[in-house]
Amino acid sequence: MNVKITQSDRYYGEGYQDVKARIPAIENAKKYLNWQPKTDFVTAIQKIVGLSPFLSSHRLLWNA
Repeated sequence: MNVKITQSDRYYGEGYQDVKARIPAIENAKKYLNWQPKTDFVTAIQKIVGLSPFLSSHRLLWNA
């Protein structure tokens, strides 16, 4: 395997923004698609972690 280190703008192109933290928002889905989530955030994360034997055995999440 040949690994080449490069800057993000050279790889992705001009104007790419590599932000350190992304904050997802569902406001546009609610507004334009008339969509509502069926599961709250904490429950969704707990279900995802429950699917992973590694994560569920290491108690990485809080008890809600």
